[in-house]
Amino acid sequence: MQKTQHLLSSFQSSFLEGHFRFYSMQDCRLKDLSGYVSGSHFIPKVFTSSVEKFISKISEEEIVDHLEKTGVALRNTLELKSIDFESSVEDGVGIFECSLLKYEYCAKPDKEDLSKVVFFSTLTPMDWTPFVQRFPEILSQIYPAPDKGIVEFDKPLNIPQCIHLLEVHGHDNISNFQYDTQKNNIHASLISPALLMQISENDVEFHFNNNTSLLEFLELI
Repeated sequence: MQKTQHLLSSFQSSFLEGHFRFYSMQDCRLKDLSGYVSGSHFIPKVFTSSVEKFISKISEEEIVDHLEKTGVALRNTLELKSIDFESSVEDGVGIFECSLLKYEYCAKPDKEDLSKVVFFSTLTPMDWTPFVQRFPEILSQIYPAPDKGIVEFDKPLNIPQCIHLLEVHGHDNISNFQYDTQKNNIHASLISPALLMQISENDVEFHFNNNTSLLEFLELI
């Protein structure tokens, strides 16, 4: 694990600077949204910016309801007072924010199938160390659970250097290590096939197949 951390340590400043986010998504039928009125509304045939606005409008009740339930759960778990957090829904995006985290929830049209809507959840740590310490508690209140994490970089990452770190220092706990010099990225599994990593110049994506792999990821960093 120490050799794996040698690579991940090069990303650490980005974690601490708040450039890391957890994501999850869940789809549903457009017609199932509470704001959809049969006979007045119709399934879009092509994707446009107007379709995005339409989805935001007719999914507002779901967004408000989800944010209220998640907000109450987080407030109780983190023992927050009213002064400790802010919660709002603006322009189709529900936001719950406190000193520890920022949680966002919104709906977008499925561009590949406009009869469906995708609800996106974004969880951003605002204070990394205490966030990690309380993450199991936080995770139990987030639904659906995150299945992807992305750390973004202010400057392009040196992919050849990352490859060098893996080749020279070894890659304990890393399997299926592959890199594509043409696309300039690296694919690998961390610890187990349940925790996948993709490194590119601008970001690193971590994919979690279950909550166990998500918690294992936090132990690595």
